[in-house]
Amino acid sequence: MDMVAKMQNYDVAILVSGDADFLPAVKYLKDNLKYVYQFSVAKGVPPAIKYLSPYLKGNVDCFAYFDEIQLLSNFLDHRQIPPPIVQAINARISTLQGNQPSPPSCDLSGHCRLSQI
Repeated sequence: MDMVAKMQNYDVAILVSGDADFLPAVKYLKDNLKYVYQFSVAKGVPPAIKYLSPYLKGNVDCFAYFDEIQLLSNFLDHRQIPPPIVQAINARISTLQGNQPSPPSCDLSGHCRLSQI
């Protein structure tokens, strides 16, 4: 795992996950005097979501969670993002809101387009 292998190059690790599988790595970093900040993104915010690890949250120095719809809708500057990615973001927002858009189709060169519904 890169955050352990490269720990001599930083003072703060930023983990974007709520998964308890990262707990051994977090404990190792903490044992080696590193700060660990954890950010989780999920549909809904606590108490609506149940899968953020309280064990992981209890071992990091800073914890924050973001509602995925709010993060994708309000905190991204879509002017700075290539159009195919904006289309994929919009499809994800629609899915999270309960709509069922067709997933984007991508070719081998990475060009994506949304199928018409």
